[in-house]
Amino acid sequence: MKRVLYFMATVMAVFFVHTVATFSQNQQAGAKEELLRLENEWNEAYNRQDKEGVGRILRDDYLFIDADAYVLKKRDYLGTISRVKVKSENLKYTDVRVYRDTGIVHSIWSGTYSFEGKETTETIRYTDIFIRENGKWLAVASQGTRVSKS
Repeated sequence: MKRVLYFMATVMAVFFVHTVATFSQNQQAGAKEELLRLENEWNEAYNRQDKEGVGRILRDDYLFIDADAYVLKKRDYLGTISRVKVKSENLKYTDVRVYRDTGIVHSIWSGTYSFEGKETTETIRYTDIFIRENGKWLAVASQGTRVSKS
């Protein structure tokens, strides 16, 4: 009788662990999809010069470190949007990671844009960090690093 109870307890424990692991993997996959959706929405809003659209994705204490090492608060970052005109681009997501309520998205952006009339073509690697608050993902920090032309 003890063997049967032990066997049943073992089977139930394995089933429970498998169920929890599967649920966690599905939840993480859903979070990654949501982060990529937000990244695309952010990029599209930025290209349309839609400050409100971008602003909804950024937490109020958002910080951006640009490719020249300037640190911009949310207000300052949003202020640059109307001065940038993207002419062409290629955006590739290279990695998405989720750690409970923190998401990290790595990407490579290549393109041509004009900033206050000066046209530039370059490639930049970005890291965007999100947190989930009350079920909603918000960007809290980003850094862009210029890829040197070699």
